[in-house]
Amino acid sequence: MCLQIREENNSLWLLTSRDWILDQQIQGGLAAGSWGEEIWDTAMCLLCLRELEVSARHPAFQAGLKWLGALYSANGRSNWHDEPWETSWALIAILRGGEVPAGVDVAASLKWLASLQSPEGRLVAPHYTAYFILIEHLYARRFGVDPALRAASDRCVDFLLSNVEPDRLWTGEAWANGQILWVLCQTQRMPVADPAFFKVVVDWFRAAQAVDGNWSDIEDTASAILGLHRLLVTLKICSDGHETEVHESIERRLRKGVPLPRLRLRKPFFERDDEADYYSIHLRASTARRIAAVLAFLLVGLVGWLANLLSLYHEATGK
Repeated sequence: MCLQIREENNSLWLLTSRDWILDQQIQGGLAAGSWGEEIWDTAMCLLCLRELEVSARHPAFQAGLKWLGALYSANGRSNWHDEPWETSWALIAILRGGEVPAGVDVAASLKWLASLQSPEGRLVAPHYTAYFILIEHLYARRFGVDPALRAASDRCVDFLLSNVEPDRLWTGEAWANGQILWVLCQTQRMPVADPAFFKVVVDWFRAAQAVDGNWSDIEDTASAILGLHRLLVTLKICSDGHETEVHESIERRLRKGVPLPRLRLRKPFFERDDEADYYSIHLRASTARRIAAVLAFLLVGLVGWLANLLSLYHEATGK
């Protein structure tokens, strides 16, 4: 999703990433249609595929939605495994995907999430609080505003906007802060007209960024980029107006201003995984075929040599 900001739709980066995601979907067994047999992995992949303009009618997308739907209310309640994390991501994917799987009651799931909200507006943790804002926003756009759910969403916004600390923003983690910022801007709940609030947000991301441009790891960096890019778009919309034109203007500038590194698909020939404590050798398919052909040739030669040696033995011994 971050690469989309910089890349054209037919970019090798995007096409390779999309094809890799599609290739990782499980094809057989009880987990068929999922990614990693995980609800949130599957939801994130579905969300990413939609962002990469894969049709909601694509067989892989349909299989993913069906798998998510099959796990809904497995516990007899209107959620996924009584987990606000999995329930939140499943709802985001379903509402963004354009089709609600049979048997899934989106409104009931939203009400279950809302039941976890504290009196001050916090829903489990700051990032869950932001997810609820996004889910309610997507739900209202599709099914219309539910006053009770909108009131809960407003309390979530109030909680996030009133609980910001300069040294940690909302959580101290770039992935969570980036996603919260992304949601606030995407749902037009970010108070960009407040310079003091804006400064706290930008200063935190600037201070948390490493000298080489990353925030801790890939997930943190991607989430930070999504949040900051959406903040930039929101600021431009406030000053320039039309959202589509703003997106195109910003992305054109990024495409011209950010050097395009060469896409490297090759893995190192020899690699050690410290966590799993094993070694692996990576071969391209063409290289493996050549090695197999050479080994077959050598094996045939070895068999011939052994046959000749055995023949000489018979002649020498008369056996």
